Amino acid sequence: MRIIKYNEFEKDFADQWRELWIASKEANFFNSPEWFRVNLETYGYKNYCIFAAYNNDELVGIIPLVEKKVFGVKFLTDANNFFSEKSSLLFKNNSDILSLRKAISEAAKCGNLLLRELPDGVARDISIKKYMSFAYLISVNPYIDIRSDVFSDLSRKQKSKIASKIKKANKLNHEAINNVGLKDLKSIKEIEKNSFKNKKGRSVLNDDVNFRLF
Repeated sequence: MRIIKYNEFEKDFADQWRELWIASKEANFFNSPEWFRVNLETYGYKNYCIFAAYNNDELVGIIPLVEKKVFGVKFLTDANNFFSEKSSLLFKNNSDILSLRKAISEAAKCGNLLLRELPDGVARDISIKKYMSFAYLISVNPYIDIRSDVFSDLSRKQKSKIASKIKKANKLNHEAINNVGLKDLKSIKEIEKNSFKNKKGRSVLNDDVNFRLF
């Protein structure tokens, strides 16, 4: 088992990454090489590195990281900002978690780590081994399953408030859009422009850089 740190996102390595991504049961949109590349290009990250775990000559795990300040502290962290719901770590199968542990240990030697949305097994391992000398926070974040009942995780009081607003608006329908196109993004941007969130400076799509990312 060996760990290699890449400071350049070269095409040959990107091809290896894509092969691993295709073969892995843990593959998701946010640990694909394309997502990492798009983030680098969109946000202009200059300082980044990728820790790759090899078993013999086979690539079995990847930790892609960028250097940026979070809460005023410099971290090596994922490039996904706040738009991801899954980890950017990638490993081929559960037996390769050992390789990923070693890669995390090597990454921790380079500075403070901030790893979001970790798989439960990896998160527990970090908690026990305490690779990071700074500080860490591990939590479980629930997500609303939009494929079933979008109100299932809301309290009775919240449901009542929403029902009241829908009633006042006469007929107000909602739908989940799985394949969002440019037209949909522009509509969301227009709605967000007049939102309370935008007035509080928390807009997402009204930021031109974020809009380009999506």
